[in-house]
Amino acid sequence: MVWSETIAILGVKTLYNRIKINEPFQFQILIELKEKLKDKLEVKFVYIQFPDNPTSDEELEIYEIPSDRVGKFKVNFTVKSPNLSTKKSLDMFDMTLLLIQFRFKANEFTRVGYYVNIELNGPVEKDSDSNIYFLTKNVQRNILTHEPRVTKFFADFN
Repeated sequence: MVWSETIAILGVKTLYNRIKINEPFQFQILIELKEKLKDKLEVKFVYIQFPDNPTSDEELEIYEIPSDRVGKFKVNFTVKSPNLSTKKSLDMFDMTLLLIQFRFKANEFTRVGYYVNIELNGPVEKDSDSNIYFLTKNVQRNILTHEPRVTKFFADFN
């Protein structure tokens, strides 16, 4: 999927998709280390609910991966569900984004981004003041896994 001379991100797989809004994301990532590194790799998961407001980006999880062995490694990640804004509950149905950032020594070398659809699969009711109500148990998250956006950055692995 993504290549560098030292590290290859061979694949990112969503283990469960179309999950309830409060369930964690689960990914399996295949990484190839072509040479030993002195520091650990970092995998950072960021959820972007409002693309026009970078201050609302939510850092979900950061994992460190040992990089002291050469070879291919399959790593499973469980990533907590984002805190969705209750003040703008209808805005949650706009397009959102999940970024997986691969970092070494605090420098990002690869980014994989997925668009995420938030879908309502249940009844919607209006009250007399025209406020809309729905149950969060009827809200699902669907990661558009067939359309990842991959960006590579220069990184010094020495």
